[in-house]
Amino acid sequence: RPASMVPMFSQEAGESIRRQLHRSEGRKRAQVARSGPQDISDYFSEESGRAAIRLSEKIQDYKGRTVGGKDIQSVRHVVGKVFTLISGQWVDVAYREGMKTKAVSFASDAYFDLLAKRPELKEYFALGEKVIVVVDAVAYEVE
Repeated sequence: RPASMVPMFSQEAGESIRRQLHRSEGRKRAQVARSGPQDISDYFSEESGRAAIRLSEKIQDYKGRTVGGKDIQSVRHVVGKVFTLISGQWVDVAYREGMKTKAVSFASDAYFDLLAKRPELKEYFALGEKVIVVVDAVAYEVE
């Protein structure tokens, strides 16, 4: 047999085996559906259970995470940015200690002047009275 036919045969044999396994799995599911589950495990494979446990552990790990020693209380998505609520302040995840920061007091004249100059900040500042957002490598902090 020419060498060029061997991969084709192997591919066809592999596809045939995959179809048989798929039909076998389908028959098992149909049998469980007809007779009713004998056990909850009839509906779930061991591997999908392990994957679900790993996912749950990752979620629990994320929920218990702290940023800079402070507990994350909530997460919000605003106009392509992610904010975490830390000690009552919404903080852009792009913010790093030591960044160039422009601070303004909430609802002050400087606050409204900044919004007039940078209207794109409006959506972020709408999160609350205490916000840090990073735009163009500058952190804007509302206190």
